[in-house]
Amino acid sequence: MKKRMIFRNDDINVNTECNLFESLDALFKKYRVEHHIAIITNNIEQNAPLINYIRANKHIIPQVHCNIHHDFSTLILEEAYKDIYTASSKIFDLFGRAPTVWYPPYNKTNHEVNAIAESFGLKSRPDKISLSQYIRKQGNVAEDTINFHYWNIPDIQLLETALKIATVK
Repeated sequence: MKKRMIFRNDDINVNTECNLFESLDALFKKYRVEHHIAIITNNIEQNAPLINYIRANKHIIPQVHCNIHHDFSTLILEEAYKDIYTASSKIFDLFGRAPTVWYPPYNKTNHEVNAIAESFGLKSRPDKISLSQYIRKQGNVAEDTINFHYWNIPDIQLLETALKIATVK
């Protein structure tokens, strides 16, 4: 098998349509691949069907995206601290699992904000490669994280091809 790739489903939030999310997640189950989700936690608890689905499926790995979708490179450090703390705490409270990764919104961060994330035990992992780039290179990439959006129809159409490439022995 090629190197282990992380498939990051970006911008999961209170408005995430659970049925669409579940149908996409079926591909992760089919290929037995972890499904990392970058969560915008503001009001996420109001989406009970999604919360319950994630809780019931341990191959889904909830990670911190943010509480509010900011450009973290422009925030004052106190705001960045509050946002990352709130998001990380809410993920633990909702799913009973401590997140280990922070995916900065817009891929915008700086050393000081990364240090804040690290103080919560989170490794900062900016976007790396798109599904189409990964497929075009047939998995022969230096990056280890593939970013996609569950609501983006071209991404959905490419996801199964990328999962096949990632799981070929």
